[in-house]
Amino acid sequence: MTTTNQFQSVGQQIKPENWTYAGSYIYFRYPDGEDGYETESELDVDFELMGITNKHNQIDWVNNFHEQNNNCSCCNHKIKRGMFFVEKGNVPNVIYVGFDCGNNILQYTFDVSGAKKQTMIERKRRLTQIKITEVLDANAGLEDSLAVNDTIVRDIAAKFYNTGILSDKQISFIGSLAERRKQFESIATEFVEGKVKDKFKVLSCKGYICDYSNSTKYKLLLENVNGHWKAYGNLSTMLEVGSEINASGTFVKSDKDPLFGFFKRLRVVI
Repeated sequence: MTTTNQFQSVGQQIKPENWTYAGSYIYFRYPDGEDGYETESELDVDFELMGITNKHNQIDWVNNFHEQNNNCSCCNHKIKRGMFFVEKGNVPNVIYVGFDCGNNILQYTFDVSGAKKQTMIERKRRLTQIKITEVLDANAGLEDSLAVNDTIVRDIAAKFYNTGILSDKQISFIGSLAERRKQFESIATEFVEGKVKDKFKVLSCKGYICDYSNSTKYKLLLENVNGHWKAYGNLSTMLEVGSEINASGTFVKSDKDPLFGFFKRLRVVI
């Protein structure tokens, strides 16, 4: 038999009972927990169900599969990820469909032979991956928004890629944060490290009681007026939010964000 990946177009009048689930291709980005994002892709197919028993033919099939250049065999939309189905009684005939169309097929006939061979942990991970792809495919631009270098977005993205759960409010919130970050990156220069003397704008100033000295200290978020990069640190004096100050201190860039860092020994120059 041939091992081509030119999947047949069957249209949306497909009869689900005539098809057997044979695997899936998963692709998405997720936070690496440090300072960026990694790409995860996984091709998981049951070659026995697909009638490809020869090892060399299996390797050829994988090599010929074009991950990002496929249309759904049912709805003909471009898809980044999807499911494979084999036609019963006509094993060489394999179709590749998006998760929406794939789930429509599975809801009529859940004869996933491959799933029965998986452990509970593997099945749970697979179901989570499917939930992730469904959310990403249903929300245009969400995958790019989840990849922006923003602390809050990174935390939400990490939980989403672990559970597959993301509410409508979170999706809207992530979109606004991503847009704000893109605007910030368009005007900001890279964080300046070392001893710095420059003009800063006070973005926030919150008081707290220092446990060590039992005195009032203030947590400051500053924005460099010229470079627009931001720095966070402590000061013993309260400053007015929105005011601009001339200050000097030692600045250290964050490991996770090139436009953000921390300051110490800040001295306001009058």
